[in-house]
Amino acid sequence: MQDRLDELVTDYTKGYFTRRGFLAKVEKSEPGWVAADPGAVELLHERGVRHAVTDAPSWGAAEDGQPGHVAGLRHGMTWTEGATNLGSLPVRG
Repeated sequence: MQDRLDELVTDYTKGYFTRRGFLAKVEKSEPGWVAADPGAVELLHERGVRHAVTDAPSWGAAEDGQPGHVAGLRHGMTWTEGATNLGSLPVRG
């Protein structure tokens, strides 16, 4: 693992993103996406992460998004959801 993890690359957008945007079937008609649980969010905070980025539609889990969000908000963390092409970013810089 990197010294600092500030992006959660799930490759979710490779299967569900089109030029028009996210497909409608994202709304619980398919399996959910990878999401950080509250323990993982605590670890990110302890390691100095203040803003995180994910290519998933939400920082929280599909079945219950609140715990992951609340864990970060408790520490003033922010995040970007639904980002694309994260895999093309350099590891540093």
